[in-house]
Formats: sequence, structure tokens, C-alpha cells
Amino acid sequence: MSITAFPINVRRNSRWVSINSDELLPGDLVSIVRSKEDCSVPCDMVLVQGACIVNEAMLSGESTPLLKDSVALRDGNDSIDINDLDKNSILFGAYSAPDNGCIAYVIRTGFGTAQGKLVRTMVYSTERVSANNFESFLFILFLLIFAISASAYVWIKELPMELSLAVTTSLIALSKLGKIDVCAFDKTGTLTGENLVVEGIAGIHPDSSKNLVSPPDALRDTIQTLAAAHALVQLDDDTVGDPMEKATLEALDWKLGKGDTVIPVNKQSNRFQQRSQLSIRRRFQFSSALKRMSSVSTVHTPRSRKTFVAVKGAPETLRNMYSYVPDDYEETFKFFTRRGSRVLALGYKYLKDNMNIEEINDLSREFVESELNFAGFLIFTCPLKEDAASTIRMLNESSHRSVMITGDNPLTACHVAREVEIIDRDVLIMDVKEDSQNSDVDEEIIIPVNPAEKLDSSIYRDYDLCITGAALSRLENNPSIKELFTYTWVYARVSPGQKEFILTSLKQSGYTTLMCGDGTNDVGALKQAHIGVALLNGKPEDLKRIVEHQRIQRIKDRRPPPQMGQLAEQLLQDFDADEPPTIKLGDASVAAPFTSKLSNVVAIANIVRQGRCTLVATIQMYKILALNCLISAYSLSVLYLEGIKFGDIQYTISGILLAVCFLCISKAKPLEKLSDKRPQTNIFNFYIILSILGQFAIHIFSLIYIVDNVFRYEEKASVDLEREFEPSLLNTSVYLISLSMQVSTFVINYQGHPFRESLRENLPLFWSLFSVGTVAFACASEIVLPLNDFLKLVPLKNEFKIQLIGIMLFDFCGAWLLELIFKFLFSNNKPKAIAKRESK
Repeated sequence: MSITAFPINVRRNSRWVSINSDELLPGDLVSIVRSKEDCSVPCDMVLVQGACIVNEAMLSGESTPLLKDSVALRDGNDSIDINDLDKNSILFGAYSAPDNGCIAYVIRTGFGTAQGKLVRTMVYSTERVSANNFESFLFILFLLIFAISASAYVWIKELPMELSLAVTTSLIALSKLGKIDVCAFDKTGTLTGENLVVEGIAGIHPDSSKNLVSPPDALRDTIQTLAAAHALVQLDDDTVGDPMEKATLEALDWKLGKGDTVIPVNKQSNRFQQRSQLSIRRRFQFSSALKRMSSVSTVHTPRSRKTFVAVKGAPETLRNMYSYVPDDYEETFKFFTRRGSRVLALGYKYLKDNMNIEEINDLSREFVESELNFAGFLIFTCPLKEDAASTIRMLNESSHRSVMITGDNPLTACHVAREVEIIDRDVLIMDVKEDSQNSDVDEEIIIPVNPAEKLDSSIYRDYDLCITGAALSRLENNPSIKELFTYTWVYARVSPGQKEFILTSLKQSGYTTLMCGDGTNDVGALKQAHIGVALLNGKPEDLKRIVEHQRIQRIKDRRPPPQMGQLAEQLLQDFDADEPPTIKLGDASVAAPFTSKLSNVVAIANIVRQGRCTLVATIQMYKILALNCLISAYSLSVLYLEGIKFGDIQYTISGILLAVCFLCISKAKPLEKLSDKRPQTNIFNFYIILSILGQFAIHIFSLIYIVDNVFRYEEKASVDLEREFEPSLLNTSVYLISLSMQVSTFVINYQGHPFRESLRENLPLFWSLFSVGTVAFACASEIVLPLNDFLKLVPLKNEFKIQLIGIMLFDFCGAWLLELIFKFLFSNNKPKAIAKRESK
């Protein structure tokens, strides 16, 4: 799990020396330079000079490279805020250093780093992995009552082993997935695709502000703003950065050169582009909290060198930064957000000409981002992923609550939510203006709200609710906050911290949550949710190419056919494929418990499907193991009291057959369609406990009845615990009825539809149980006498034979009837109220 050490330059004793990266200590000053391959940072470091391109997929699940700037321009008295303001100056993951490299200061190493904390959480978080430990403990205590009763006669070796198996099954189960009530989704990159399309520029057309202008045909100042307001970097003749910003430059028909220069690709397109070049001198990185980014550039023309400020961000944020706001400003951007487009406001201003780098570095962000001129709205189309709507519909129909949590505009969020069927009624947006208020999407209805008073319940009854981050901040202490979370379907313009707060609040309300995201802003929410799922940006074609490349590589290697030892080892590895994977630093799966290599939203439905199957199998295994343990304990107790035991062949045959059944029962596949019914979420409920006790009572009655009848046909012999095994009527009858009981335990307690394959569809298990049941009844009826001889069973009298077969049938039918009755009366398959669509 450790990172492979590599040489790195560090300044010690006033000189630069080369050491291995695993020898770094907090306080070291290191030099980061270009290498053939991207290196993984062995510690957390603060950039003090230069810039870096990092890939923090391991921490965030986001594969988009990020540009990190140094803190060199920060005031020397400022403290480092690694969670917000200075997050873009901290190196956490794999990096590439452009140009001449950079200097960084080590702040944490080992398990104190961001990577180390994640690994430590995964390795040592026994409470998180073994969430059922308390239930397992109570379950063992429940069986211990019967074990102590049996211990007055005999203590069997199989009981502790099977109980250990039950606990182990609980530890590695993914049963939380089967209990999910709320599925939360990010919007951009999760429900919508990353391949954003630039529609054009709004707000600058001379005829109507709603008319779009293509980027190359925009005004000069707007073109310069688009060319300068980005965090793209040129690395090895490739442009690296946010796909949205790359799409903007492509639509503008400009390109990024070395040294942070931006030049037009086609200089014949207009007169301005023929003689212009732009050099970015300083950036103020995008911040989720600030909802904007800006840059200071120098515009080179044949006659002058102008200092140009470019700003882009959320329209609501930039509105207060303009020196003059157009009258139709709000109407224009809301027109496009209601259509589901992504809208960024643009602003610019000129500073004095020929400013040098020292003067630019002295500028504060507050000064740069003030008194701006309006440059238009950049409009993007965010197409939905092909499977987004069908997946959300599937989750809604299977008694899950689907909600959207996004940092995007509430109007855009509501439009996308309606397209994917998260909402289906009129939407009321709870936002903050001069006073708290609710308004619908078209702003035809406005309902004032007092943040200190309880909200009117009619709001929940008549509308689907969308709440913004600003309103959420005002309502955190409202007495209706828990009720508000229950009835809210869309959360818009929320910060990463608020995403965590939302998931935490839902958990505290007793709901099992799933969070699906793809970017840095979702990391906190992914960690807070019971289940976090990170979607990467892979495509099926990419995976096919990888498989094909591996196949060709194997052919090139021309490896000899594997020996039998190697083949056996490979089979064992394949068999262990279902076990929990080991942690590997650099995997995006470290950021969330589950990671989909593909960007398909249907991965969520697949995970829920597997989770329900696992939960059903876990509860089912508890019941089967409990009953089999009790049957074995009391069967052996009866034999031990008479100084009798099972024969070696009897043990071997029944052990092999039942082991195959246990193996096959875990291989049942989940059904493709998610049911609106929910599996049992825990062991200790009336249905499970009464089912176990009722079936055990039938089994005990059958066992006592057959033992009493045995002594009518066979006299009791003297007890000799040391004598060799000898076939007897008691041994034969107890063996056959216990074998029948174990088969009935599997058949009766196996749960198939509506969560996974039925017993008839699970052919390996069906034929295994059929074989064991056939052996039991064939031996009881003595149809195949050689089989009785092989198992060391004694001949049975016709009268006793009828009694034995009758009690075996009674045992099976009685246990099956009790299971049906208890399931009908006490089984609770209903979802929680939050997951019901009709509860809106």
C-alpha cells in the first residue's frame, strides 16, 4: 500500500541534496521537477514558488487535472487555510511540474497526510466495515442460550465454527446498500455529461439580449475575457485543465501556448485577432465558496501593452461586482437557466498600461474583482447522460428517494431534475433575497418565510421543493429543518460544506444515504454518506481497448502454457475475486467505497441491486446457520447420551453435499428489475426471530417423536463413549431426519424473488438440494439398498419406515407453513415515508 520511493531534491543544512522521498520530514523544503512519469506526492506540501498540475482522482474521484498555484503572493502574516482559501496551493496527489519546476514545503507525512488518513480510515475503521457487530453479538447470545442448554450433554465443534462463519459473512457484506432510503446525485458530470457545448454569448446582441452571438463574432472585450479567464496549462504540447474551459477556447478559435500565452488560431477571422496576443500574468483560482475566478493579463498589440482583468463566475455573484448592471440582467440569465443551460457571467476592466509583474503581484483579489464592465453571459448546453432518466426512474419505482445536490443555479438544477424525473410537480424555490422567501420557477408565486418560525406544511403538500445554499444557511436553526430535508428534492448553489451538512442531517434523521458524485466538491459528501459512489469518465470503448491491448501484449510475450501449479493458483485467485479488494494508493476508489470506471449513472442501480442481494443473503445466512447449528447440537446430544455417534462416511457425504449448498447459495444473481419492496434490514425483528423459533420448535418436536419411536423397536444399550462406531436404528433415524431438516432449512429460508434468482433459477443450488433430499428420502424408503449399505444404515421395519417418512414430511410442511404465516403477519417490506413518491 506504500508509494514507491524515488529520488527528490531537498534543502538541508543550507544546501540542496538528493534523498529518497520516503525520508522526507515536515519542515523540509523540496524541489519538484519534471519526470518521465507523473510522481505521487509522498507527503502533503504547500507550494511556495511556481505552479503544478495535479491529479487528485485518488482523493476526489475527479480525473480532471488541476492547476495549483503557490502562496508566494499571500501576505506573510496570513495563516494557511488548506480546506478552503489555500486548497489550490496544497499538493495532495500525483503531480506534473511545468517548465522549470517549483518549490514546496512539507507539512505532513505518513498517515498524517490526506492520503494516509484515507488509507488509515479504510484499514482500521472496524466500526464502519462491521456495522452489524452489535446485531451479530446479540445473535450469538441468542444461540448461546440453546448452546448452554445443550452443553449439559455435549459441546460440538461445529457450533463455534459456524457462528464464526456467520460473523465473517456479516463483516464482508455490503448490506448497507440494500437499506438505502435516499440517493443523492451531483448534477454536472454525474447526471449531465462532461462534454459541454458552447451555445454562444448572451446579453450583448444589439437587437435582443436573449439572442446568442457566437464567440468568434463577439465584441473584442468579450473575446479577451473568454481567452483570459481560465486555468488551462500547456503541458507537453497538450492543453490540460477543465473540459468546460477547453471547450470555450475551442469555440473561440484561440489556443494556449507556452508561458501562459493565448493566441488566435485563425488570424484571418477578424481584424482584432490579426494583431493580438494575450499573456496571463496572474490568476485568482476558482473557489467553490466564492463561485468565481479571475486573471490579470497583458494584451499585446503593435501599439500598446494593456493590462486586462477578466472575471467569470455565477451570475448572482458577479452582479454586485459590476459598475453598471443592465436592466434585463436577471431576466436574461434566468431565461437560459430555466432551459437547463449552464450560465456563467463575464466581466472585465482595464488597468493602467505597461504594469510590471511586481505591480500586478501587489494587486488584491478584492480590487481586481470590483468595478467590472459587463461582458455578457457564456451559455453552455449540458446534455443529459443517456441512462440518467431511466436510472432515476428505476430508483423512484423501487422505493428510493432521489434528490439532486449541486452547486449550479437553482433554475438550471430544477430543469435537469424535471428531465430526469426527480421532480414532477410545480417547484417552489426557497431562496434568500432581501428577506427569506419561496418562489416558484416562473416567479409567479412568492411566499415570504420567517427563518425563525416553523414553515407552513402546505408548502410541502402542494409543491416539490428546491432550496438554495443561501436559504439553507438562514434556516439551519429553524425548528422545521428536519422536516425540510424530508420534503426537499433539489439543493442548488450549495457549497461543499453544505453538501456534507445535508448528508449528515439526513443520516441523523435515520435515513440510509447514498451519494453519487464525480468531482472535488463532492468528496465531503461522499465521505459523509453511508455509501459513496464516484463516477469516473471512462467509456466502454476505452475498456475494450485496454482489454485488446492486454491481449496483444500477452501474445507478444509468448508465455508458455501454465503449469498445473500455476493454473491452480490462478483458479484460487479467481475464487477469491469476491473478497474485499486490497487498498492501492492512487485508485480513485480510495475517495469513495465504490468507484465506477464508466461514467454511466446506471452503475447506481447496479450497486443497489447487488446491495439488496447481499442483504437478503446475509439475513438468510443467519437464519440457515442458526437452524443448522441448533439441529446439529440437539441431534448430537441425543446420540451422545446413548454413546452413539455419526459414522465417518455419513459425516463426509452430508458435509460435502451441504458445503456445496452453502457455496451455491451465495452465487445467486440479483434480478435485473428493482422491486418496490424492501428486504429485511436487521436480524432482530418479530418475523426473523419468530421464524427461527417456530421452525426450531417443529424440528425439535420431530426429533423427539422419532427418538421415542426408535426405543419401541430397539432396546437401549449400555453407554460406552469409547467404543467404535456401530450402525444402529437410533443412528440411522437421527441421521436421516437431521439431513432432511437441513435440506428443508435451505429450501424454506431461501429468498429469491423479488430481489434475486428463485430457487428454480439458481440451478446449482436447486440440484444440490434435490440431490441431498433424494438421498435422505431414498435411504428412508430403502429404494436403493446399496446406498444404505454404503452409508452404514441399518434395515428399517416397514412400520417404522412409514413413521420416519411421515415425520420427515410433517417436519418439512410444518416448518414451511409456519414460515409463510410469520412472513405474512410480521414481515415488513414497506419503505420509509421519505422514499414514497405518493408521500410528497
